[in-house]
Amino acid sequence: MAPEVYILTPYDPRRARTNQISDMVTAYGYATVACKVTLVAPSVYLKGRLQKRAVFEAYGLPEVFQIRYLPVLLLDSMPGRLGKILLRIAHLVYGFFLMIRILASRQPVLILSKDALLLSPYLAFRRILPAKNIRIVYWAHELLDRPRERWVLGQINACLATNQAIVDDLKTVFHFPEERVLLVSNPIREELLSFPELSKPELRARLNLPPDRPLIVYTGKIYSGQAEIEHLLSAAGRMPEALFVFTGGKPEVIAGLNARCRETNSSNIVFTGFLDEYKSVRDYQQAADILVSYYSAHDHLVRYNFPNKMLEYFSSGNPVATADHPALRPFCHAGNCVLVEPDNPEALRTALSDLLHDQPRRKQLGEAGRQTARDWTTEKVAGRILGRLFP
Repeated sequence: MAPEVYILTPYDPRRARTNQISDMVTAYGYATVACKVTLVAPSVYLKGRLQKRAVFEAYGLPEVFQIRYLPVLLLDSMPGRLGKILLRIAHLVYGFFLMIRILASRQPVLILSKDALLLSPYLAFRRILPAKNIRIVYWAHELLDRPRERWVLGQINACLATNQAIVDDLKTVFHFPEERVLLVSNPIREELLSFPELSKPELRARLNLPPDRPLIVYTGKIYSGQAEIEHLLSAAGRMPEALFVFTGGKPEVIAGLNARCRETNSSNIVFTGFLDEYKSVRDYQQAADILVSYYSAHDHLVRYNFPNKMLEYFSSGNPVATADHPALRPFCHAGNCVLVEPDNPEALRTALSDLLHDQPRRKQLGEAGRQTARDWTTEKVAGRILGRLFP
C-alpha cells in the first residue's frame, strides 16, 4: 500500500520563488512513485500572485498532487514573528483533524517539512495519539543548535540532509543516529534531463540574445548588497568579450543595477528581472555557454548552503563554475564542474575565461554534470526515502 505524503511548507506557491519551486518539485517527485500527495501551504496575500488554477502551468508541472491552502490571513508585509504565530495556529488546527483521520486509517503516512516549527504540532499530537503508521521527517537544509530544533530531532523518525556537512554535524554535534539520516541533495525533476526542444541558437533567438557571443548565465536571487552579485559584476567588467545574463531580482533592485552599468559603460551585462514562469528561467540555463553560482560567506551560512539550482545547472548539460564550499560535497567536484576559490573575483574571472577558451573541457564537464544530475532526481530520491521509511 503506497503511503500518503503531506509536505508542510511556510511558502505560498502562488509566487514562484526558489523555495516554492523546491516545494512543488518535491511534491511532484513523490506523486510519481504512486503516492497520494498533498502540499500544505499558507494562503498569503501577495501582490501579483498567481491564480490557483494557473499554479501548475507556471511551474511546468502536471496536476498530479493536491495543494491545500491554509486560511491563515497572512499578508506579504506582515512581520515575521506574527506570521509564524498565525501559521503555527493554522497547523495546530489542521494537524489535529489530520491526525484523527490518520488514526482511523491503516494507510501509511509520511509527514515531511523543511521547517521544524511546522513539524512541532504533529510531533506533539503523535505523542498523545501514538500511531504506528505515521512517519514524521525533517528535511534539514541547515542546522541551528536551539532547543526547538533539538526537540524536533529527538522526536522525528528520520532526517533528510541536503549535503555531507549536515550528515556529519547531525552525528557529531547533535548525536542523531546515523542510520536514520538520508543524504538527498536538492533533487530535480527527471524531465529536466531531456534535451531542449530548441537548439541553443534557437533558444537565443527566442530570448533575443546574440547567437555567437560567449554567454555566461546566473539564475537565482538578486538583492541589494549581495556579495555574490558584486563578485560576478567585477568579473564581467574584466571580460568584455562575454555577455553576462542575470535572471531574478525585484524591479527596484534591477533599476539600481542597470543605472550602475550605464555609469560604468558595462554593455556586456543584462538583467532580465524576475521571471514569473520557471520555464523561462530554464530557457536561459539551456542557452548558456557557462552557468555560474558564486555564493559568498557574506550572504550565506556556507557550511550548509547547497543551492537548489546546482543540480538544475548540471541537468542542462552546460558546464558549471561555482565557489568551492564544503556544502557542495559530495555532489560537486573537479570532475564535473569548475571549483573556484570563494570571494575572489580575480580567481573567478580567470576560471571563467579559461573555461570559455577550452571547448573540449566545457563539453566534458557538461556531460559529467548531467550524469551527476541523473542520480539525484526527485523520482529516484523519493523512491529511496519511501523504501527506507516503509520497508
